[in-house]
Amino acid sequence: MERISPLRASLDAFNKFKNLRKETKIGTNADKVNTNPFGITFKGTILQMDVFESAKKIAPKGNIIQDKIKDISKLTASAWTATLNKVDNFKTTVKEFAHNIKEGATSFITRVSDTLNQDVNFEYFTHSVSRLRKKPIGELEDMFRTELKVIGA
Repeated sequence: MERISPLRASLDAFNKFKNLRKETKIGTNADKVNTNPFGITFKGTILQMDVFESAKKIAPKGNIIQDKIKDISKLTASAWTATLNKVDNFKTTVKEFAHNIKEGATSFITRVSDTLNQDVNFEYFTHSVSRLRKKPIGELEDMFRTELKVIGA
């Protein structure tokens, strides 16, 4: 049984949808698409969109100044809430940034302290090729024999 990748599964689903859509389009007429499903005509022309009547009752005109004050207070409250949300979002972003800096600094300090606590071997610099070329062959032979004894050869 082969594994199905998400990309393959989505392509198969798309192809199924495309074939199903073709089958349904073949069975419909182009004339039916452009007509009003309710068959309502207005002065001999067919309406091309659905017309709905507003279910909201229009209130009688009251005090216009009070209505404007209510609208302005709602707008002000909405703006204030949005501002507070942006400030809170900014504060959390700054806190996360500071926390990441703190974590990075502490990990850097622990790495440096661990590195400083290790013994650093500087023998590599004393046994460089240019320095070894300047030594007499007898000293080099003695160094080579001691190294071979350490290795066990």
